Amino acid sequence: MISPPSSTRRALVVGADGLVGRTLSEHLRAHAIEVTETTRRNDTIGPQRVILDLGQSIARWEPPQTVETAYICAAATQIKYCEDNVEETIKINVSNMLELVKKLISKNTFTLCLSTSRACQIPGRPLPPDQYTQQKIAAERALLALGDRVAIVRLTKVFAADTPMVKQWQDSLARGQVIHPFSDMTIAPLSAEFVAQALQRIGDLKMSGVTNLSASRAISYADLTHHIARKIGASEDLVQPTTCAAAGLSPEVTGAASILETARMEGELGLPAPDPFDEIDKTFSFQRR
Repeated sequence: MISPPSSTRRALVVGADGLVGRTLSEHLRAHAIEVTETTRRNDTIGPQRVILDLGQSIARWEPPQTVETAYICAAATQIKYCEDNVEETIKINVSNMLELVKKLISKNTFTLCLSTSRACQIPGRPLPPDQYTQQKIAAERALLALGDRVAIVRLTKVFAADTPMVKQWQDSLARGQVIHPFSDMTIAPLSAEFVAQALQRIGDLKMSGVTNLSASRAISYADLTHHIARKIGASEDLVQPTTCAAAGLSPEVTGAASILETARMEGELGLPAPDPFDEIDKTFSFQRR
């Protein structure tokens, strides 16, 4: 689906080194939007690419003056890293992120902040207690108190063509090697391109509050690898699923929401929830043996 003409001519993408930020920057430029990116890498700075590290003090950092929309894609997202580096990741995911958002909205910049399906309450099930999830919940609460110049966008699992896990599975199956994906861990996969399109549309519409982005249904990692085997012509007998419990994974990893309701995405954004396997096929080039 082609995005509607954008009223946003200048945008700021915070965290352009990551998957979503990188794809979003490319998407916005393809739609004639002037993009300023932030990076933590000194060797990549330039006229449209500036240094910003949310792990460090941002008291003296000032955003561009003429940005209508900002997209906060930078975050510390690895569960173990957040557990091992609590003070640093609270700065990145909560305190410095909020300071940045306040700087932006003080300049009348509409600001979108990425969040996670892990922050979504599943009826009858407690939210995961890990640091990453709790930091995202705290950030969401604080952002909602900042008014109608802020949007929160929760994402399910986002894939890119260079996602190592999928490439490893594909290579193993092509070599005739047995793999052991989880049958009881599910995802509602999205392509980075779909996410970028939705983010632009939320920015264009200045749609504040919480919006969920999700595929239409959840699939297990075992389902995904069976699909890969069929696509490349490998034997599905090579897919021998295991369980999270058998692998000793904790509830912090396995107990979160993997799929989100999409009423707002479909109704207000006009984006039908995509089929998970369509998103996978759109992202990866599976070559038959």
